[in-house]
Amino acid sequence: MARTRPETEPRPDELNLVPIMNLVVCLIPIVLLGTSLIQVGVVEVEAPRICAGCHATHDGPPLGLTVTVAHGGFELRAADRVTLLTALMDLLDPTIAEPEHVAIPRKGGALDFAGLYNALVLLKAERPAVTQVMVGADAGIPWREVVSTMDVARTRLAADHYDGPDALAAAATREGPPEDRLLFPSAMLTVAMR
Repeated sequence: MARTRPETEPRPDELNLVPIMNLVVCLIPIVLLGTSLIQVGVVEVEAPRICAGCHATHDGPPLGLTVTVAHGGFELRAADRVTLLTALMDLLDPTIAEPEHVAIPRKGGALDFAGLYNALVLLKAERPAVTQVMVGADAGIPWREVVSTMDVARTRLAADHYDGPDALAAAATREGPPEDRLLFPSAMLTVAMR
């Protein structure tokens, strides 16, 4: 008489998926835990507008302020050069007759964010309705320096002048309505043109 297999014994051609399913069940919590540890940060920037009169907020020409993070420091340029050079007259090199830009050199190898903030406050006093600034960087500039530049350009602090990086870092945000707490809140990333 031929020997028959019991029903509980697996056939040799069937796959046993139980170990693979156990592995998947164990991996799902690990994957979920790993995704909960990731933080996503967002920096709000705008794309440049393509129109002739988008930036005009008064009867004169648009300011068109550009801050370039260069290897030597900050370079401030504006479409309205008269306003730029008038507001930042103290920062100009007296040996240059018609400068292309206003330079804020690095101090001790670090960017002078206090000097940038002071210059931006002077420009804001000349043109209070302007809210846009274009931020660019030379090749090889670390991204954190570009983001820090955008942060300095956006928020108005309690005082209008700071002498150094420690005073700027310890400064509090200005109190009052939103328009008083903002310096140039609309930052746009741009390519440094040289």
